[in-house]
Amino acid sequence: ERPTGVFSLGGGFSSVDSFLGTIDLAQRNFLGRGWEASIRLRLGANTQQGVISFTEPWLFDRPLSAGFDLFSTSRSYTDYDYDQLGAGLRLSHPFLEYWRWHAQYRISRDKISHLKEDQTPALQDQAGTNITSLVSGAVTRDSRDNLQLPTRGGLLSVAVDVAGLGGDLHYVKSVANASYFKPLWLGHIVSGRVEGAYGFSLDNKDYPLFERFYLGGPNTIRSFKFRKLSPKDENGFPTGGTSEVLGNLEYIVPMPLNIRLAGFFDIGNVYGFSQKFDLTDTREAVGAGIRWFSPFGPIRVDYGINADRRKGEDFGALNFSVGSPF
Repeated sequence: ERPTGVFSLGGGFSSVDSFLGTIDLAQRNFLGRGWEASIRLRLGANTQQGVISFTEPWLFDRPLSAGFDLFSTSRSYTDYDYDQLGAGLRLSHPFLEYWRWHAQYRISRDKISHLKEDQTPALQDQAGTNITSLVSGAVTRDSRDNLQLPTRGGLLSVAVDVAGLGGDLHYVKSVANASYFKPLWLGHIVSGRVEGAYGFSLDNKDYPLFERFYLGGPNTIRSFKFRKLSPKDENGFPTGGTSEVLGNLEYIVPMPLNIRLAGFFDIGNVYGFSQKFDLTDTREAVGAGIRWFSPFGPIRVDYGINADRRKGEDFGALNFSVGSPF
């Protein structure tokens, strides 16, 4: 029989996490019952994460996937630190061709700390620890031919989170996105993505800081560094937003030695608080990059130019990452 266990060590560098290492231990036939179990550790300069997962992929003799996750995450952002400890229960089931529905319950302890002292009272009020209890539902359609480096097909996803089932926070968060990959001639590929997101509080509290939207970095508006595109308070600190729109377009040209060249255009913005929602107020980036399918996985380097540069902003940004940007 083929072995069903996997143990892997990895490491790398990205413009988001700097240096990072990963440890993965997975068993696809746990206890000989067809169950899937895994432990994943991710250790980086800005992120430390551990996840224990268990999945029954064929519950009640039907393709109903059920499982649970135990997770702990610590992230150090420029303006604050975020720690999360929690657990989740999940269900999913395919329907029609390429389609799948997902349902989840999650409870977590979320802590915001080390905000800068000269930030506004509205941001300072976000500091502290809260219990988040939420249910979420999603529908996806995934026809991509490869999850790491797709060349054809697309992904459609609509997800809604509702928090307030006995926890401290009460809010709704919704995200919808669609991506598409089209092969042309001689291995050339054109791809695109559109995304929209909106969140709001269900009580008199501000929308939680750790659920707010930011753009910038290797997977969104690539002329800005990670999470640098955001509404700001009167002291100039990023507050995050309650809504965002995003569009990406790429043209990819294959080269020898598993290398691809890419040209891209990004457009979008984040709204909320000091930034009123206005689809005529968007930020644009143009740029180029290199993708290399290395023995350790796909590596990506992009440089995005700030096409509508404003006072005090950088000319562009260099981003390192792995995998496809969308």
